[in-house]
Amino acid sequence: MMNSDNSFPMLYVRGSNYDVGFSIGGTFSNRIKMYINESKGMNETMIPFYNSPTGRAVFDLTLRKTEDNFPQYVDEIKGTAQGVGLPFERLFLLNMERDIVDGHGCSTVLINNPDVKLMGHNEDSNPVVQHHGYMVNVAIENQAGRVEEQFMGMCYPGKLPGNTIFINHHGLVMAINNIRINDPLTTTPSQIVLRAMMAAKYLDDLVTILTNKGIGCAAGMAVNVWSLNNLDTPSVIELCPSDTKSSCHVIKIEEPSYYHLNMYRYRGEELLPKTCSVRRTERLKELSPTRCFADIRDILGDTEVKDYPLYRLPSPTDNTQRFVLTSLTC
Repeated sequence: MMNSDNSFPMLYVRGSNYDVGFSIGGTFSNRIKMYINESKGMNETMIPFYNSPTGRAVFDLTLRKTEDNFPQYVDEIKGTAQGVGLPFERLFLLNMERDIVDGHGCSTVLINNPDVKLMGHNEDSNPVVQHHGYMVNVAIENQAGRVEEQFMGMCYPGKLPGNTIFINHHGLVMAINNIRINDPLTTTPSQIVLRAMMAAKYLDDLVTILTNKGIGCAAGMAVNVWSLNNLDTPSVIELCPSDTKSSCHVIKIEEPSYYHLNMYRYRGEELLPKTCSVRRTERLKELSPTRCFADIRDILGDTEVKDYPLYRLPSPTDNTQRFVLTSLTC
């Protein structure tokens, strides 16, 4: 479990937020350290940012707001840092990376027919994650030993769970598409808000968490969500970030064949999406509709558009680097 390779080992862990973080950090210490050492985002952007006067001020304000709003997840990061054997500041900085290092990754495709219920997702990221990532199955217990959160999914090394593909014990299956529409805001990191989603029981809970009234969220996103308790009606929540109250637009997905990339489909934002998202969307329209698992596999693995393929690999034209194809079956 300690060696980096192309596998994604699974850790089953339960306890307080701090205990869970400590266990994850200790179990995957080598993976987390190697990821930080090999990550261009951390070494070329985040650490120099932290070492600058402006960056340190942003870090301190972000940490203070997060401690006020989500102290349990700050404890989780503290536990991870202790388990890894790295300073807390380095791990909290890692959990701010999603908002500061520009990224436009991930494609989600969904089929909702009477006899076919499928969600497929390309987790597009720094290819270093391919060698150092892992899976977790987590149960968060309160002081009385009662389980308050339980979920399973993929983790980026050293980062809180939630920003990829997950399912929680309330039956919510989630896949995330990052959307960058402005400079990141100095407020709750999106990684923290996404971690908080793991406690949601219903769609309304997700909206409340994502809105994060009074604090907001540092970056935009789309949350594709499907409840195993109601397979007829999947939804997508498109979030526009704010440092006071993020706005959420909820759309019930009625069409039998659906997709979402790294651009708003249903909001009225006037900002221009990235070329890579536009070109991938054009290609998806050519390949739609999807009707079966093979269609999802072929779409998410498509490389026909060489400059901006759906299955993304590092290239001069599409330098947001990608690595893995994943599918979730409802």
